[in-house]
Amino acid sequence: CADCAGVPNGDAVVEACGVCNGDDSSCADCAGIPSGMSFIDNCGECVLPGLECVQDCAGTWGGSAVEDECGVCDGDNSTCSDCAGVPNGDAVVDECGVCDGDGSSCADTGGDGGVADACDLPSNTIYLDGGDVWYNVDFNIGGFQWNVDGATVTSTAGGDAAAAGFTVQGAGSTVLGFSFTGGTISAGCGTLTQMVLSGDATGLSGIVFSDASGVQVDVTYYDGGADDGGACDDVDEDGVCDDEDDCVGSYDACGVCNGDDSSCADCAGVPNGDAVVDACGVCDGDNSTCSDCAGVPNGDAVVDECGVCDGDGSSCADTGGDGGVAEACDLPSNTIYLDGGDVWY
Repeated sequence: CADCAGVPNGDAVVEACGVCNGDDSSCADCAGIPSGMSFIDNCGECVLPGLECVQDCAGTWGGSAVEDECGVCDGDNSTCSDCAGVPNGDAVVDECGVCDGDGSSCADTGGDGGVADACDLPSNTIYLDGGDVWYNVDFNIGGFQWNVDGATVTSTAGGDAAAAGFTVQGAGSTVLGFSFTGGTISAGCGTLTQMVLSGDATGLSGIVFSDASGVQVDVTYYDGGADDGGACDDVDEDGVCDDEDDCVGSYDACGVCNGDDSSCADCAGVPNGDAVVDACGVCDGDNSTCSDCAGVPNGDAVVDECGVCDGDGSSCADTGGDGGVAEACDLPSNTIYLDGGDVWY
């Protein structure tokens, strides 16, 4: 009539963990269930197998980082965006510097010479914009002269010539500029002088410029690509005439005219790089951040309660062959057990 503790008519019993007069805690899982399957996951939560937290694309357990549309973890879609800001879009900057343009915005229509201001002119050229004479030269100007085609000059004033103290005279269709004191207009670009004209001017001809020493320098009229007898317009100054230039500007590392290197960038943003997003969504990763216990990326194998990867829990189940104990000290109190010919106690 003794209970498991050996007390006659006692009330001690063997609990679910096999411990006499125990409280079921010695074999309880993290949820307090004896011989339960719940465990503490990598986020510190007590969960059942299959409900454990996972790593985000940055390798953070339970994190919120996700891949953007460019395949970059926690990215902002910028690494694969086209010039319009569309991820994986195909819009590019045209030769006029316009995103997704057709090249027409800077096409020469004859109205403005194909330039926006004087500094867009090819080197050592001048251009008539209304009554303003624009210039872009690489030498200090000591004097100048030209004829206005199709109009006569009523008066002249202002511009960099006036600022430099030059005397600028207009007579009929001819303009002459010089300095009584030997002053010069510095090399560069801007408005040389402003003319008031009578008639419809079509351009400038008979152009003569001299430097600070009085030596004549070849300066031509920029007509913006009209029939100029073969004159070469070279806005980007690469030695190739713009009407023959494949790219008026410069190529980026991806070979795109006036591009931003993004069209051939790898997931790390390196132009022509070889970094790729691994199976876990990590740029240049090794698939380890999302591998299961068997090493399979995004696999579903988990460690069973016996500590076996992708096991079924049977390897440590009690089959009755060994009494469900590994050694004598695993026996309940006040019991013996026959292991082969050995009697454990």
